[in-house]
Amino acid sequence: MSIKFHCHPEYENHESAWEMYRDLFEGEHKKLISPKYLWPHELEYSNQVNSTDPASQVSETVGSKIRRVRAQRSRYFNLFEPVVSTWVSMALGKPMQVDQETAEMLGTDIDDIDGKGTSLANFIMGPLAISYFRDGKAIVLVDAPENTATSAAEQAALGFRPYMEIIDVLDLKDWQVSSRQGRVGKMDWLRYEYEVIAPRTSAMDEPEEKEYCRILWRDEATGEIGVEVYLENEEAETWELVQPSTPLVGFTELPVAIAHNNVSWVKDVAELQLVLFNLMSAHYNLLNTQAFQRVFVSGELQDKHLISISEYAVSVLPQDAKPFVIEPTDTESLVKAIGATMDQLYRVAFNRTRGVAMDSREAPGASTLREMSTELISLLIQAVGELEGVINQALKHYAIFKLGPERGAQFNGRVTLSRDITAEDIGLQIQMFLAYRDEIRNVESWHKAHLKKVAVSMGYNNDERLDIISEIDGLAATEVPVVSNGG
Repeated sequence: MSIKFHCHPEYENHESAWEMYRDLFEGEHKKLISPKYLWPHELEYSNQVNSTDPASQVSETVGSKIRRVRAQRSRYFNLFEPVVSTWVSMALGKPMQVDQETAEMLGTDIDDIDGKGTSLANFIMGPLAISYFRDGKAIVLVDAPENTATSAAEQAALGFRPYMEIIDVLDLKDWQVSSRQGRVGKMDWLRYEYEVIAPRTSAMDEPEEKEYCRILWRDEATGEIGVEVYLENEEAETWELVQPSTPLVGFTELPVAIAHNNVSWVKDVAELQLVLFNLMSAHYNLLNTQAFQRVFVSGELQDKHLISISEYAVSVLPQDAKPFVIEPTDTESLVKAIGATMDQLYRVAFNRTRGVAMDSREAPGASTLREMSTELISLLIQAVGELEGVINQALKHYAIFKLGPERGAQFNGRVTLSRDITAEDIGLQIQMFLAYRDEIRNVESWHKAHLKKVAVSMGYNNDERLDIISEIDGLAATEVPVVSNGG
């Protein structure tokens, strides 16, 4: 039986923005040169046929050629990801506290909460916090394979264990939040999609991606929780049931923890990041096309004159020929605009609307810093509380899977995230952000040394730290225009 599913109105309203936040965060060049992000210049609309693209051997218009050259030369200076990472460091920079009940329940799982080697601490600071700040939603699903064990010993022998994973906001297509008394704000059901590469019989088989969706539901009459799985028929754009309803024993609510009342923190930062990208593209383009001296000669020239002009330092021209020199276009206005946009992005991201300019030599006093940080600290503490609520709800679901319905229902363990966020912490993180933005990025050895120091201070285990330092050593220096605000 073929079924047609739908998308939630909120998903349809926010899908484009969520995609933009993802693309700006990841900074992939082939995505960012689309007109959605790299805004077309007027000349790029020209339909006049001009030449053949040397790469594809396809004839192209004047506009498409200009566009191709500009897109190739444009490079993305990613301030978007460092802003999000700085928020995460501000909110979750202090170690979390895990009580004894939670530590005993998790055991060694605390160092591999998702089955992929991610510790609980890194899961919170990584995918969970990034989803919260970037997307405005943090969705943690707790799941487990079928548990066929009849005892704890057999369960351990079989290697049964649950795991946590983040449901991407772009994969959560539809849902319903309860409005019934006693369950207000809880999920009645949800549907999310995911891709799987179909099993192959040999290495010669071509990989085939299949699109599935899962529906987690709650029966209002019985309180039973269950799951169904569907496979997409791409040609018909419908879905077919491949796993009938399976109950989840011991659950009274969906094993999904969601912070869904949060507004994305990057909404305004994204707009300024786009402005910055396009200003820098215009800067690169101007340097390529107009930032050099050009000489024109007006008059009737013979071949010997053309040779003389192109070959010799001293040229001979006919008596009536007149040379004209066009000096390079001044790029100072673009440089100032780039600097001003960076300043605006910094102010919006860190609530610094009343602070001193970024190029100012004057350092704000301690009282000014505290005043500037008050609102941001309040927002960060609120974020910590919401993230703490999500992870503790997920741990409750985890306990039901791991300990069984009876013991899991009695689990009351929790982790506590530090709310000790001070103006000094905020100032330090912002200074680190500014350092990444400017001088340190332009000095390769300094940049690498600074990254290593940060990596060592973040509490990763020895193997992770060695891997990070090895990758830092392989980084190339990031080149950006030297800008100022005219100060």
